[in-house]
Amino acid sequence: MVEKYLYQYVGLHLKGRKKNIIYGIIVDYNEEWVLIKRNVIEYMIDGYELINRSKIAQVFKDDHLKFKEDIFKAKYIDFTYTPFDLSEDFFTILKQINQKYGAFSLRLKHSNDWRIGRFLEKDGECVFAIEELSETGEWLDTIDELSVDEVYGIGFDCDYVQSLLLFANKKMGIR
Repeated sequence: MVEKYLYQYVGLHLKGRKKNIIYGIIVDYNEEWVLIKRNVIEYMIDGYELINRSKIAQVFKDDHLKFKEDIFKAKYIDFTYTPFDLSEDFFTILKQINQKYGAFSLRLKHSNDWRIGRFLEKDGECVFAIEELSETGEWLDTIDELSVDEVYGIGFDCDYVQSLLLFANKKMGIR
């Protein structure tokens, strides 16, 4: 389904989400995940999202999306760069995101909200723990255990998460 859209700007409709369409440039994929450069608003790329392939209902491209793709190309947006190797397993990818970007956001099955945090450890092949970062830039004392099956997407290197992380680090005296 995604193979023919590699290095193209597309819309991805997620299963079980009535109005949840994600827009971006597909820069890589493997059997389980699709990596996109995320377009949240107008003609701005803001980070990446790793999307669980089993949660994608449809990938589409229409004339409006082709027009936006042409604008991104005119802005010299790189359609091929990927920040890490998707041939690694899920937990290795999470560790790489954690090490390179400091935090990430999780789009989960039972919520339209994001959980922001950093990877702590895995427990077996399907469960992992994160330390959560609040929307006020404070690391919470609670540790959340999540199942890989719950994860629709992992966002990283976006302005929102990086701003909260910067604020949290400043409060803790870390530069």
